[in-house]
Amino acid sequence: MGYELPRHWSQKKKLAMIRESLVPGQSVSIVARCHDIYANQLLLLRSRIKTAASLWSARAKP
Repeated sequence: MGYELPRHWSQKKKLAMIRESLVPGQSVSIVARCHDIYANQLLLLRSRIKTAASLWSARAKP
């Protein structure tokens, strides 16, 4: 199976893949395969979103 590695995904596409991978019982590997990317790429996206969210929430606190 050949995976195409796009240089950039739209924010909408990234969030859709992340949401799909967070469904209880869903496998990151299967979601990644469905989107023709590697599982580690999806895990990296999830990690970056989590980091960004925690930074954003820390800034929002008085």
